[in-house]
Amino acid sequence: MSRVENIAMIEAYWRIVEQICYALRSNLTWTHLRQLIRIDNLDARNWYMNEASQQGWSACALLKNQREGQA
Repeated sequence: MSRVENIAMIEAYWRIVEQICYALRSNLTWTHLRQLIRIDNLDARNWYMNEASQQGWSACALLKNQREGQA
């Protein structure tokens, strides 16, 4: 992977992190955010992000609900 591709990937990663942080402020932990970043589908990511925040899911509960949703 070239340096330009690495920079583009890092910038995309941080845009996702900023989007999540902006949307939820401090409702979720870094562990929540790391799990949410791994969800490729933007609609699914937003749904899990909102549910975790509104329902007060722990990071473990987020992971469990995500796994159950994929089954």
